[in-house]
Amino acid sequence: MKKLTLLLGLYLSVLVSIAQNVGIGTTTPGYKLDVNGRMRVKTGTLNNISTASGIWYDDFRDGSDRIFAGMQDSLRWGIWGGGAGGAGWQFNFNAKTGYIGMGRSAASYRLELEHPGGSNMAFYKGADFHGNITTSDSTLEIASRAGNSFCFPGPCPPAEHLILQPPGNFFFFPGNVGIATNSPRAKLHVDGSVMIGNGAPASGYKVSINGKMICTEARVQLVTSWPDYVFASGYKLPTINDLEKYIRKNNHLPNMPSAAEIEKEKGFDLGDMQKRLLEKVEELTLYVIQLKKEAEGLQKRVAVLEKR
Repeated sequence: MKKLTLLLGLYLSVLVSIAQNVGIGTTTPGYKLDVNGRMRVKTGTLNNISTASGIWYDDFRDGSDRIFAGMQDSLRWGIWGGGAGGAGWQFNFNAKTGYIGMGRSAASYRLELEHPGGSNMAFYKGADFHGNITTSDSTLEIASRAGNSFCFPGPCPPAEHLILQPPGNFFFFPGNVGIATNSPRAKLHVDGSVMIGNGAPASGYKVSINGKMICTEARVQLVTSWPDYVFASGYKLPTINDLEKYIRKNNHLPNMPSAAEIEKEKGFDLGDMQKRLLEKVEELTLYVIQLKKEAEGLQKRVAVLEKR
């Protein structure tokens, strides 16, 4: 019975070979080798972790071995590029850790990328390029299909915008972050305007804040002179009468913006307003000094009259 079974198997093998297809577990192979079920490929040497096992794929042009796919060692499955100038192990999967290395023969993270010029990854939608991530020794570049940004998460048209909405803490360390500049000189360097809060940024200003701001110290650097000129000998101080006439006519102090102007300009310049307020304080000081001198003169006259 065993001989009959063996002869029958040989007969079927011959028939399959004549048809140029080989079937294992199937009598109707549709390919050169057609396996119905599992197939096992073992390493060549038992317990030898450095022995590779797998399948060679030859170059149809010259018959040279070009690609090997299989076990890189006892744990890692990978793809090896051979032939002249072959790339070596360019992909490997560690069956024990689940780590994947691309351009690396070993990986210590879930996914690792390596390239002589830095790691890079591109994104496509069909045949259309949609962006890339590239790293070098000192730079992480996230670019859109326009070549100048990458939106995370997307979409966020137009393409020149960069939006970061991480679920938790987000760190750039240890270098600087530059927006619209290739040479950031601070932890966050923005070459342009910044908007904080909702609404639209105010035109002509570097920072727009819709909401409250608190700090322990603030400094305003003025580009104009500080109003010590009020105390100069040539300063023309308006008389009290002239000041009264101006106030009655305009309903605000000289050299100070009116309520209508503040409303029209939607606020005022903090440094300029501090300068104008100090000017009024210094003028008020001169008025107080004048009134003191006039009061002293009246006291002397009263004293002379009382002696008579």
